[in-house]
Amino acid sequence: MLWISGKIKPAIKMIRVQSVFHRFFLVLAISILCEVGSASNDSALRVEVLLSPQMLRQMHISPAFVSAIDITPSRNVLIASTDQFYLLGWGGITPMGQKTGFSVNDFVYTQDSLLMVIRGKELCYLSQQGKLELLYQLPAANMGICRGKRVMYLFNRENQYNRNAIYLLAAGGSYIKILELPSPVESLIEMDDALIFASGNAVMRYDLSTKKLSGIAKMGQNFHLQSVTADPETKRIFFSTSGMICTIDAGNVRVITNEFGGELTYFNGLIIFDTQRSLLMRLTGIEAELAKKATPALQNVPAILTNENIIDFVKSGISDSQIIATIQQGKGRFDLSVDGMISLAEQRVSSAVIMEMKKAMKK
Repeated sequence: MLWISGKIKPAIKMIRVQSVFHRFFLVLAISILCEVGSASNDSALRVEVLLSPQMLRQMHISPAFVSAIDITPSRNVLIASTDQFYLLGWGGITPMGQKTGFSVNDFVYTQDSLLMVIRGKELCYLSQQGKLELLYQLPAANMGICRGKRVMYLFNRENQYNRNAIYLLAAGGSYIKILELPSPVESLIEMDDALIFASGNAVMRYDLSTKKLSGIAKMGQNFHLQSVTADPETKRIFFSTSGMICTIDAGNVRVITNEFGGELTYFNGLIIFDTQRSLLMRLTGIEAELAKKATPALQNVPAILTNENIIDFVKSGISDSQIIATIQQGKGRFDLSVDGMISLAEQRVSSAVIMEMKKAMKK
């Protein structure tokens, strides 16, 4: 188990929303600060709001978005509802192609700029006329798809009787099974000569040359990972749940933010698509923030947390985000009586941590 370490508070230090046709985007982006998190003057992180519910309402768009995101060859962000693709650029959000007529499950551009789409048990492509054309039938329904350097990968995102697989898509529509797993794969990327993927509460690495499977990170049992991506230059891996984004730093899991999560991709910064909140953001300044002095890692965390454990964490210099994440993934038996609360406050336990303790006790 890799315990979550490091202090990285979500911060809104700079918002750079430039729109040629929709000047109101700036006002709307500022209005969403309360949804994203509070500002921190000493943080190097910067959040750029690209899309928000307010923007969608202003443009009379109210779709239910698919948990997928990609960057087009023309460097726009591509997202989709269940039956419509949308391009997101500085001019706003624009429908792309015709309505699919069927529910879209996942999509990705190939190396030669062909948009491949999964709908049900079909692998399709988007034609120049904006229609989905059938390519092949898939081994299972609602699969995921990933672009590699030379090939495409498919993977089971819904449980297949504990025999979930990652496939290589070969010429002619044949599938080569690379790996079989007991739990579904939520997200997958190819990095160097390996596959990095999120399955259950773990991030795994599969070496394509040696056929060796190894663990990169494992979260608590209450966590369910949703997406994984990487910075192509630094090779830093990022992964997320629906409400948290993390990375690996010096062998430890570091929380970047526990204010939001969602689908991830990397393009001039970490792009996050929180489909539940219709919120699309770009996060930059991560390396500068990580370069700051790291706080100590949690060691020997007890199975049941108490007030004394929380106070010890604070005295040891453990960050609030790290303590909160530990409370969320563990069990607590906290004393939140008047005397207990006074004692916590006297020991400089923050209100944010105390609130998380209250949530844990309600569960």
